[in-house]
Amino acid sequence: MVTGAQRVAAGAGLCILAWGIHLEGDATSTPFACPTPVMMKIIAALPAYNEEVAVGSVVLRAGEHVEKVIVVDDGSTDRTKEVAELAGAVVVRHGSNAGYGAAIKSCFQKAKELDADILVILDADGQHDPDEIPHVLQPIYEGVDIVIGSCFITNGNSIPAYRKFWMMVLNSATNAGSKNKVSDSQSGFRAYSKNAIGSLRFRRNGMGTEIFLPQR
Repeated sequence: MVTGAQRVAAGAGLCILAWGIHLEGDATSTPFACPTPVMMKIIAALPAYNEEVAVGSVVLRAGEHVEKVIVVDDGSTDRTKEVAELAGAVVVRHGSNAGYGAAIKSCFQKAKELDADILVILDADGQHDPDEIPHVLQPIYEGVDIVIGSCFITNGNSIPAYRKFWMMVLNSATNAGSKNKVSDSQSGFRAYSKNAIGSLRFRRNGMGTEIFLPQR
């Protein structure tokens, strides 16, 4: 079952919409005791395709806030892999361009392999400010399972009108089937608790990805 409520935490340039999703396990699941922030293994993962220009800076800046940075190189034809490794990232390489959905799946798979307590996903092109990572982490410390960064709450005026229109359409479609209203459901800046990392499933690869929550 999914329950929750929104929370908002203001950051320097991005308000964080904590889409207060709490995942309740089934009768066979083991309750997760949340460790303190100091004890947590926090990993940032960056899906990347031909991002040699920006990925190194994003890796270095994200690394100031997390224990390890993963770059999922989705079949890039440039030097994304080499630049990411030089910046200190662990690179997961796809042999060909499988799409954003496949890259997200690899982010979760690597997080499970590394036994991460929290997974933060952000874009490798610099669109998301790595210095905002602490703001998406805070609701996780407080027991939220999924946090979605929203650029609409304060920065909606900076988004091109055509993109804002289609994002509003997608948000409306997302909210139509959910009790939790999300202002930017397409945001790629997200944080997931250990519970979410182990519970979420994926329905498709390609340009999009469909994540669904287990229901009792």
